[in-house]
Amino acid sequence: MISILVRNWWAFVARGVLAVLFGLIALFTPDITMLSLVLVFAAYARADGVMALIGAVRAAKEGERWSLLALEGVVDIVIGAVAATMPAITVVVFVALIAARALISGGIML
Repeated sequence: MISILVRNWWAFVARGVLAVLFGLIALFTPDITMLSLVLVFAAYARADGVMALIGAVRAAKEGERWSLLALEGVVDIVIGAVAATMPAITVVVFVALIAARALISGGIML
């Protein structure tokens, strides 16, 4: 195992350099970084919604429960569309969720 790592030392160096570059970009351009994260989230939410709808259709064909899966798919697609068209609101909601979680978990710990 160690010999494989030694032979591929350049891959670890490349990962390290890329990680440092990513960190610097995120540190010095937080607005672009947040926008990028919002757009990735929007794409993920829409793709997840489509997959949930496909699962709902397949479940319906098999005579299984499908309504909640279809609802999840529609909600995911709507959330993804809102996140893509209104990224500022998405960032505010995201920050509010993090703050709420920190307040709740901190209160419980105290």
